[in-house]
Amino acid sequence: MDPTQDRTEPHPQAPAASEDPAALRGYHRQMALIRHFELRAAEMYTRAKIGGYCHLNLGEEATVDGLMAALRPTDYLFTTYRDHGYALARGADPGRVMAELFGRATGLSGGRGGSMHLFDAELRMRASSAPRPCSACGRSWRS
Repeated sequence: MDPTQDRTEPHPQAPAASEDPAALRGYHRQMALIRHFELRAAEMYTRAKIGGYCHLNLGEEATVDGLMAALRPTDYLFTTYRDHGYALARGADPGRVMAELFGRATGLSGGRGGSMHLFDAELRMRASSAPRPCSACGRSWRS
């Protein structure tokens, strides 16, 4: 290929008007919730109110929202360390997620998972301590 040749092709984009305005507002609302939650979690971590590690979704709100928009309610969600935003976008109560970060029994995982191991069977959200391709592939094979 000639190195002077332009290798980039313009990406066709669907006009924003083709998206349902209510859906766009919902995406924005969800991203704002995740951002607000993560900012508060960062503040509490800085104040040493949250023990252990606290991996935040700050700056990843659109990625979380986009993935969650593509999933069906029956799909399982396997997360890695930065899972607060995914739990919120999946429908978890923000108070229960924050309680989990504080290690309280009222937390999403009973206070045992902390920041990195959120789990909720009803939400079909599986905890992880590292990327888990084997269990995720096995679950998808069975579904």
